[in-house]
Amino acid sequence: MLLDNILDEKVTVGAEIEFYLNSMSIEELSKRLPEYSFIKERGNSQIEYHIGPSFDYDSFLNEIESSIKKIKVATSNQADFSPKPYKDDYGSSLQFQISSSSLLFQEKLDDICASFCHYACETFLAYAPADEDYERFTGEYMAPSHISFGNNNRTCLIRINGDLQKRIEVRSPSPSCDTYIVLCTILTNLYRALTEESRLEQYPKIYGNSYDVQYNLKKLPKNIEESANEFKEDFFSIIANSKL
Repeated sequence: MLLDNILDEKVTVGAEIEFYLNSMSIEELSKRLPEYSFIKERGNSQIEYHIGPSFDYDSFLNEIESSIKKIKVATSNQADFSPKPYKDDYGSSLQFQISSSSLLFQEKLDDICASFCHYACETFLAYAPADEDYERFTGEYMAPSHISFGNNNRTCLIRINGDLQKRIEVRSPSPSCDTYIVLCTILTNLYRALTEESRLEQYPKIYGNSYDVQYNLKKLPKNIEESANEFKEDFFSIIANSKL
């Protein structure tokens, strides 16, 4: 596979999935689904759980879909996975993380993040494919609104996190996304970052709130029409006949 040849190992993938649940406590939900570790998120009655990390992409994606179905059944469809259930509270996302212990990956973290920023608008439709998804990207409640990356910065579109082995968190995917398309987009972007010129000069790391006027950053597409107009199918042409 293309990325394996460059990094000498397979990239690990993980996800953090958020949803709202008013009708049941975390304790009760955990009793019904003990295989998942649910934690309280920042929103009122908002819950988060993790899938992965994993080297097995098919099993990883199947587990995301399976877990959402299980939660809906266990809560009698009371679990709300919509991206912005409440106007004045935190939105919900399906954040993806990628990592590798490869020295090349760890050395090029900033370049990889800058590449994600460079291709953000022309791939954004893959992460936010529904009208309601765009209600989340307001810059409030730690949701990204501008194209940026930073260390452990939840206001950024791309967040670098972790200690000894750092990982990249893509914060734009919505719970409504097609996870196969999202993972393909992320891995394609990673391949481009490792094989193309650096974009770091155009997209340097930031250290404050991404929506601060001092940074003068480009905004994310404000609605699905704008996102569709900026989407570029050619982004995927580099791997059309290959496997990442």
